[in-house]
Amino acid sequence: MLNLFSSSNDHALQEKIQQGNQRAIGALLNRHLDEALIYAGRFARVNPIHEPEDLVNQAFVKLIRNIETGTSIDQVGPYLRKSIYYLHLDDLRRNRLNTLYLEDLNDFIANFDEQSDDQPTESALLDILIKEVAQMREDQQLVFQLRVFDRRDFDYIARELHQEVHKVTNIYYNVVKTLKSRADKLYDNFLASA
Repeated sequence: MLNLFSSSNDHALQEKIQQGNQRAIGALLNRHLDEALIYAGRFARVNPIHEPEDLVNQAFVKLIRNIETGTSIDQVGPYLRKSIYYLHLDDLRRNRLNTLYLEDLNDFIANFDEQSDDQPTESALLDILIKEVAQMREDQQLVFQLRVFDRRDFDYIARELHQEVHKVTNIYYNVVKTLKSRADKLYDNFLASA
């Protein structure tokens, strides 16, 4: 019977989970566990707060809850990666806010400082940045996170991501350039939501 589940696609497994089938949960977990652990391991290597298993466990619990409540997940792998990434950032916000490292984004921050007295707090500014970076490519998210939150130099980041230093540097400064170019729009959005 378990062999039938291993050949099922993710959507079929989701339907079975919604019907209360516990074996389908196990099959979905087995299908995506290795990939999720590898992805979570990237964060655990550079941040001792994290255990890959904890991040993966929390992401799977969120996934299963959403499926059980009727939410259909189009692509389980990307959903899990995004959940793990956000869980990691939530931990950083709670535990390491004071390590924020934004020297390269001074123009971005100055834009907010010059606009009005309704300046975002450091926490609000961090949320604005995280939401904007989360919409970028995965490699951009990782490089930005390692550089800004973990204060890693480009040599270290290049080794961790198995990239050349100049490529990592280009990725990072492209993210910074993008954030600076979007500062006005992000500031307007901040005021609208305040």
